[in-house]
Amino acid sequence: MGNLYTSTTFMEHNSHPDYKYEMDAPTHEHDGINPSCGDELTLQLRVENGVIEEASFTGHGCAISQASADIMADLITGETVEAAAPLPEDMRAVLTTHGLTYE
Repeated sequence: MGNLYTSTTFMEHNSHPDYKYEMDAPTHEHDGINPSCGDELTLQLRVENGVIEEASFTGHGCAISQASADIMADLITGETVEAAAPLPEDMRAVLTTHGLTYE
């Protein structure tokens, strides 16, 4: 994978996130904080009939947290809740396999 900070795709998600905005009338919302570094994110979803119709996030943190949130929102939009459920753990596995830690 190489260095995430020099990955063109990764840095594009950090510099120009498509999904970083506060959603109007989300059906689901979750706040998260990484106590070891201070990254804070709020994930908002609009779920209709078991399908994630819209996903967005707000918050602040390092390039990795911001780009990862944008990538995750892109991956889950249009998916069923059932299909999207394992994706966060899959993403964590990819990041930690390449020498990054989640803690």
